[in-house]
Amino acid sequence: MKIMRPFHPFSISLAALLTLAALPAHALQHKLDFESGLGGWSAIKGTSYFNWARWRGGTHSGHTGPASAHEGSYYLYLKASRNYPSRIAYLQSPEFDADLKSISFHYHMYGAHMGTLTLEGFDGSSWITLWVATGESHKSHGAPWTREAITLSGKGVRQIRFKGATTSKTISGQYRGDMAIDYVLVTSGEPKPPPGTKWSDASGHDIYYAPGNVGIGDTQPEADLSILGNLSKPLTGYMGITKGSTKVVGVGTQFTRELVVGDSLRIGDEVFIITTILGDTELTIDAPHTAGAPASTAYTDSNLLTVETGAEVKSLVIDKSGNVGIGKAPDVGHRLDVRGAARVDALKLAGKTACEKLQTDASGSVQCGKDADSGTITGVTAGAGLAGGGHSGTVSLRVDTAKIQNRVREGCPAGQSIRVIEESGGITCEADANSGGDITGVTAGDGLAGGGHSGTVSLRVDNTQVQRRVSQNCAMGRSIREIRADGTVVCGGGPDYDSGWFTMQSQQGTNSYKQVTHNLGVYPSRVKVLVKAIDGANKGFIFEGSGSAQNDDDGVYTQ
Repeated sequence: MKIMRPFHPFSISLAALLTLAALPAHALQHKLDFESGLGGWSAIKGTSYFNWARWRGGTHSGHTGPASAHEGSYYLYLKASRNYPSRIAYLQSPEFDADLKSISFHYHMYGAHMGTLTLEGFDGSSWITLWVATGESHKSHGAPWTREAITLSGKGVRQIRFKGATTSKTISGQYRGDMAIDYVLVTSGEPKPPPGTKWSDASGHDIYYAPGNVGIGDTQPEADLSILGNLSKPLTGYMGITKGSTKVVGVGTQFTRELVVGDSLRIGDEVFIITTILGDTELTIDAPHTAGAPASTAYTDSNLLTVETGAEVKSLVIDKSGNVGIGKAPDVGHRLDVRGAARVDALKLAGKTACEKLQTDASGSVQCGKDADSGTITGVTAGAGLAGGGHSGTVSLRVDTAKIQNRVREGCPAGQSIRVIEESGGITCEADANSGGDITGVTAGDGLAGGGHSGTVSLRVDNTQVQRRVSQNCAMGRSIREIRADGTVVCGGGPDYDSGWFTMQSQQGTNSYKQVTHNLGVYPSRVKVLVKAIDGANKGFIFEGSGSAQNDDDGVYTQ
């Protein structure tokens, strides 16, 4: 695969890239696709009324010409209407720096009145015929373009031209003869490098290249591969979409075999993402087409290029994610994958060069320089409290339990715990979290007796102090509610139902009685006990009581 020197930015078709892969070493590729002009070629009118014209879409005449370009949007065509008999026009290349090795191009010749298309080369003395096609070779506007490839090695040709000639018939109305060409690729030999260049095909120079070397995006060295511009692959058949629609309908298309959901799709001058594939001839895109595109060739970036060796091993892959794999197919996580050794005299990372080692810092970034903690372990020695180690093979360390058990030679006081064991066997103690220190004495407070400052101490209630505390009583009908520290009391208000005084009255005689009255503060306040004779002879007695909850004399309790 060789460096391409485009006449302007371009998109590489799959077929063209596969052709490039077979090119010999030290060859240059030149491309002409008419997307932005003639790329340094010249349109020469000759005897024709009309010259070769750059065009997009279908031609003006019916039943002749292509529906659209083979690659991109533009192509070149020679108009046949009122341009006969045998009118000739040329499309001529500039002179190349070295002999041409090959040429490939696409042509479309649809129309009942088609003339002749010829490719000629100049060998230094005259124009010689390299290829010729006469008459109609395509049956419709939408018929796929035909690719032609011609070997030019050994012919001494450094300049070429296309010669278009209209029909030789003189019958009027011979307008169905619009011929078209598109996507021309010319391979030439590599010119000699200028004197003093550092680029060479022999070792011993600063940089040298040989078959198998690859340059990406450079024009020097002119090695086996250079990728310039964007890559895209034309799809089989033609498709159309109306303005403002997201539905794409194809003719002769193979959507289910060439596309998957998520691929990008260029229709006309707009690029979309495929959302659904309904069949080989129908799919939907993620946004409406703003202009519409009837009968167009669509392009995708899915699986753009795969080149396999004779053993069917993938040696070059360029896919839609922009990955480039050389020597093997990369996965989605690699941008460049090279199988085999890769030599870099000065690796530049984060502004540093001449790396001894590559290391990853705490943030995950790769840094250049020697890792201070790196090196070779030559031996493992057992330290204090451990046993084992060694200087070869697999070594191990273990805890020396005998040393651990003999290290502690003392204990901590009550209420404290061991916090540090010193190498000598001594310890450092600390108070427990719930301990505030040692108790040095217990003192008896008010109402208590006992205590002490050593040994086992006890506390008891001091009864004499408790008994002496009450220094007064409450008045009759009231009770103690609070005993103060000084012995005084607080008496409760209201009647005291547990205390009071009683009085008694009596009467002698036939109607003698005894009446008892109390001072409890509730009714009945008086209880009258009447003992009297039943008759005058005092042969019987009656016991009665009077009083109620509201009045002393409003009823009789017992009769």
